[in-house]
Amino acid sequence: MSGTESEKAESMSSRGKATIPKEFREELGISTPGCVKFVRTAEGEIVIRPVHSVTDLRGILGGKTDDQGR
Repeated sequence: MSGTESEKAESMSSRGKATIPKEFREELGISTPGCVKFVRTAEGEIVIRPVHSVTDLRGILGGKTDDQGR
């Protein structure tokens, strides 16, 4: 995280759903309904990143693409 860490606890439903707090959604520019992706960093942290376009999903399959990147 950055030099000024911020955290907030949220409950999770039995189906694994949690709400991203409004302050974080606004800061990241995540609209509702919207799409986010979860990224595991080299340090083992999980980062939530907004998906604003289809190109933001590039690489999400981690090597599971054909020769043309599909």
